[in-house]
Amino acid sequence: MSWLFGEIVKGNNSPTDLSKIIDEEVEYSFSKVNTNIAAGGNSRNLFCSKNQNRSCFVSGIGISSADGFSKIMNDDDWASTLKLRDNVILNIDGHFVIIIVEEKTLKIYTDKLGLRDIYIQELDDRIIFSTSIKFLSYFGKLEIDYSEFSSRWLLFNQISQNSIFKNVKRIVSGKIVTINLEDDFAVNISEQKKYEFDETPIESGEFESKLASLVNLRVSQNQKLALSLSGGMDSRVMLSILLNNRKENFETHSFGDAKHPDSEIAKQIVNDFNIEHYQFNCSNHNFDDLIKEIKNYTTETLVNNAASAIMQLENYKYLSKRNLIVIDGGFGEIWRREFFYKLLFKGKSDLLKQNVDGVIPYLSLSRADIFSQDVKVEMSEGIHSQLLDVFNLLPKANKNNAENWIDLFALTTRLPNYYSHEQTRLDGMVTAVMPFAQQSLISNLFGVSREKKKNGRLFRKIINQNYPKLASYPLVKGVIRHPYILNSLQSRIWAMVSKRIGNSYKGKSNTDILLDLSKTYIFDIINSKDVKESGIYDNAKIQKMVGDYYTNGSMNSGYSVDWLLSFLLFKESISKY
Repeated sequence: MSWLFGEIVKGNNSPTDLSKIIDEEVEYSFSKVNTNIAAGGNSRNLFCSKNQNRSCFVSGIGISSADGFSKIMNDDDWASTLKLRDNVILNIDGHFVIIIVEEKTLKIYTDKLGLRDIYIQELDDRIIFSTSIKFLSYFGKLEIDYSEFSSRWLLFNQISQNSIFKNVKRIVSGKIVTINLEDDFAVNISEQKKYEFDETPIESGEFESKLASLVNLRVSQNQKLALSLSGGMDSRVMLSILLNNRKENFETHSFGDAKHPDSEIAKQIVNDFNIEHYQFNCSNHNFDDLIKEIKNYTTETLVNNAASAIMQLENYKYLSKRNLIVIDGGFGEIWRREFFYKLLFKGKSDLLKQNVDGVIPYLSLSRADIFSQDVKVEMSEGIHSQLLDVFNLLPKANKNNAENWIDLFALTTRLPNYYSHEQTRLDGMVTAVMPFAQQSLISNLFGVSREKKKNGRLFRKIINQNYPKLASYPLVKGVIRHPYILNSLQSRIWAMVSKRIGNSYKGKSNTDILLDLSKTYIFDIINSKDVKESGIYDNAKIQKMVGDYYTNGSMNSGYSVDWLLSFLLFKESISKY
């Protein structure tokens, strides 16, 4: 990632020797009296300006727009923006953490949508803050707060925006931290504001023109725009905009098996339209390197995905070698009314009554049943508490606003708790932009009618206006192709029927590839003293789960073992220093 680390040393204590905690090159550093800051990682996603009275550090990117065009902010853009008021800084597009040091105060800003975050820990002798959990772990073993971690493991994503570590505070979603650099070193964190939605209709064409500006980014002379292209709707919308509007060259890429439906549809499209395209599929895996990558991935993303996800995501390393701006369709589902659809259609009455027990089943996602009964009780209580807090922060759902309520719920829980961590990891390799998750666009979310968002009508209209030929290609949902004309419900039914009749992609899963490589390693780790005597696991269930997969070839067990490995490597990584 592009990272920031800082400390404020109290009293006569010595500053930290950065070489002991940071094992990579420091791009920028700052030291004055009791305050030390370092920045590093991907230099393309860093900004620094220093003078005698004011020093500024940015990890991430900003996006500026003018005259219908958008671009990544350069050093001059940042220098002028950071002189403005707090509310102006928070409302710019992009994803970022900003640190500004002045004579008597240090301020930290996070982007309003929550795509980057930073952690603060107050110790006896110093205050430390970092965008990287790995750096904090050097100051003492990080202890997981299972009450906060609960929704991250048992639901689709974490519900609260809090830290999952005890005695560590997470700063995200537009929060501002002010630290007094004088005697008391007081840390003031702005309160989380209640959320609301403005349903005032937007002007005709406003959404389309803003999206086109964000997709059709201007790049510098030595850069190139690269679209992540799949068989899905979201990347196709962006492709239609580029084909119709872009005067400069752009390229596309896909990841994984070339025979996967996503890759096959993408390949067919780029061949027909003569678009420069790359298919990346890292398949030569050194086991030791793979385990190291999984540890880094699970630590940076806080167990966002099962361990085998790295086998797809490590393909980004091919892009990191070039000076590209990658545009990705992440969070496009919010504009197609796709998030938490089960809650809307099956749990709506419980939602309107704010019945937490009734809502939970429609938010649940089974990963792996690996924890002891005591931990499971703590996690269950944590989910209840987090959902009650969300009900308090969001407007009350009613029969007229339920769809918008669920979109606001996704905006305030999934964006800062899933996409944020993936964005942080990507920032270490490439400059990547998610046009669908930008403040200037999201501000229109509830001004676009619910009818336009249903069944992808809004996106289909944009494709038809920009490049209607793209409507002749099938779409892909998961591993299943389906006709472009199907609506959301029809496509789900099509996928279920296709799986039952065996009409789906038959390639070997990344789960099976990884677990085949990891058999000895997994048996060693589940039989280790650290696991057997930790007290947080149900060891009998873990032994049965692993045995069922390797002995009986149980596919369901393979899914669980994949998640088990992800958590075990995460736990090991945060506890090793």
